[in-house]
Amino acid sequence: ENGTHLVNIANVHYEPFGVYSSKIKSLSELKDGDSIAVPNDPTNEARALLLLAENGVIKLADGVGINATKKDIVENKKNIQINEMEAALLPSVLDEVTCAVINGNYVLNAGMTVKDDALFTEAEGVTGQVYTNYVVCRADDLEADWLLALKKVLYTQKVKDYILNNESFSGGVIPTFEVPEAE
Repeated sequence: ENGTHLVNIANVHYEPFGVYSSKIKSLSELKDGDSIAVPNDPTNEARALLLLAENGVIKLADGVGINATKKDIVENKKNIQINEMEAALLPSVLDEVTCAVINGNYVLNAGMTVKDDALFTEAEGVTGQVYTNYVVCRADDLEADWLLALKKVLYTQKVKDYILNNESFSGGVIPTFEVPEAE
């Protein structure tokens, strides 16, 4: 829209979505009419609905994929109420809903951890590929020395270990890059 052509230069990490609750310990405890809060922006709502569908809470229309909305729910055996709201608010409503599907970064900001507090999270494989955070640059800068240096520093075992072992992340940030063998 702005006449800028950006290109991906480095995949870095993703923050897994998880289902959180202060009321239940497992989705098997969901009762008829319970409520689940999900992000209200299109990308993250679809991601939340896909997670719920993958775990049998709802069924989505065939082929909707990452464009899923509440209108695409074709089966909801327990009449679960899906409440759409601003993603950053989701941790603050855990006492008001049965559970919420929350982005990993908002979990961390709320003082929770993915590892200790999620009922379950997204599988790493496909989700990490689809929802990875990238470093991007203008196409004109693709071979700039500063950019090559950044990528060299980023793609190290030290950075990967920091992401994986940082206690404050506790599973809330998953690296999606491989360390070059030459390191």
